[in-house]
Amino acid sequence: CLIERDDIDAVYVLGGSWLGLEPVQAACRAGKAVFLGRTIRTATPCADEVIGALQSSGVRFMVEFPWRFYPATIRLMELLASGLGSPQLAICEQHVFESDKSATRQGSEGNAVLLHLADWLRFVFSQDPTISQATGGCFSTGPSREFETLISRFGSTCIGQATVLRFL
Repeated sequence: CLIERDDIDAVYVLGGSWLGLEPVQAACRAGKAVFLGRTIRTATPCADEVIGALQSSGVRFMVEFPWRFYPATIRLMELLASGLGSPQLAICEQHVFESDKSATRQGSEGNAVLLHLADWLRFVFSQDPTISQATGGCFSTGPSREFETLISRFGSTCIGQATVLRFL
């Protein structure tokens, strides 16, 4: 009932709760914009229904990309603006630690992390990539279990690389 009120313009889902993704679905039914401060993974229960509701409702939807506002990113952007100039190469890597030996790429948070890294590269280069290529694989030995790498070209001379390494 609260979401359907006329004085409510948007729904902010800022974390996980016992409500799950029901506030997002209710906002779609009420035609209200949604800001999601958490990740929807393909393994999240009802993820397909929520994504379908978002697409069919046409409501404005935005996912939080907090890495844009990390102190290191803000400082990097200040340095670029104050004399370093446009970036030519950016390489970022994130380690994801999993405790479940049966976790897979589809069920882990690695896919969401790669999405955040791709957004971070786009933010740093201040433009959309002209071409992107992703690859991944598994290691048979060592502490690292799987990896995914995204390489994107920005314009004709700039390259960004994002890698997610998953460890047990």
